[in-house]
Amino acid sequence: MSGVETWTDDWYDEGPLTTSSNSHSNVVAMWQAILWADGKLAYSGIDCRFGSGTYNATRAWQAAYGVGVDGKVGSETFKKAATYLGASNGKYIYSGTNDRYVTFTRSSEGIWGMYVGNDHHQLGYGYANFDVCS
Repeated sequence: MSGVETWTDDWYDEGPLTTSSNSHSNVVAMWQAILWADGKLAYSGIDCRFGSGTYNATRAWQAAYGVGVDGKVGSETFKKAATYLGASNGKYIYSGTNDRYVTFTRSSEGIWGMYVGNDHHQLGYGYANFDVCS
């Protein structure tokens, strides 16, 4: 994942993530972390694979946040998620519910990264290299 200029619209053209498209990647881990932050997925569900649990949690998230409920994470869903992203001390924080949050980084070249616990990696579609990835 990457963007240019301002970070606020970087997520608008991301995706799709589905059970059959980009279904095993660090971007899936990112989406699963957002689902966890919003109480829609257990932390143990962060495994970098877009399976039935992620699909169902995505549908619940979409219904709760007023976007088309199709279980697919496309530009509309990413755009809505981006509205809960803020900048703080050189990091980017997705603010979820019940004081849960996800910490992101963005390089000067616009490349996004994320922490899962203390494990930090760049976000991309062609690899799944977080420690939690199965």
